[in-house]
Amino acid sequence: MEKNKNFILKRKPRNQELAYMRLVGDSMVREIREEAIRAGGLFNAVPKSKRFLDSFGYKIDRDKIIIYSTWEYIKPYLEGRKPYQMWWAKTPTHSKRQAVPIRQKDGSIEFRALPMTTQKAWIHPAIKKWTWIEKGAERGKMQAEVEVMAKIAIERIKRASIK
Repeated sequence: MEKNKNFILKRKPRNQELAYMRLVGDSMVREIREEAIRAGGLFNAVPKSKRFLDSFGYKIDRDKIIIYSTWEYIKPYLEGRKPYQMWWAKTPTHSKRQAVPIRQKDGSIEFRALPMTTQKAWIHPAIKKWTWIEKGAERGKMQAEVEVMAKIAIERIKRASIK
């Protein structure tokens, strides 16, 4: 005897389903932008510009909501990056060495000079993977679920009262 098989219905969503999916997409993008503003207040690496915030959007592909960003530098922040040697950050051979001011966590400023050789190149400390995007998307999805459930309940009550 054959076991029950699961299947996924691959069809275009109906108008009402599409409206619900748009509500979820709008909510997710709105919350990602809110989380970006919060993260921008905590970390200097998160841009605060309107262009960056407006780079987030979504598209609906059959039964999926795809979140995207048109910001050209987002990929390393989504994936993270291990420490790496900054071979380009060195003092040219026949130039005067200049100090670079680096702000420390305690607010003090330390001056460092670029090395003269690539062998002693500075090491970039790494790019930490951004998690605020996932947090914003998840919060947006949860908020939209509540809104969608409320709309469905109201529609059913209206239909029941008409009969």
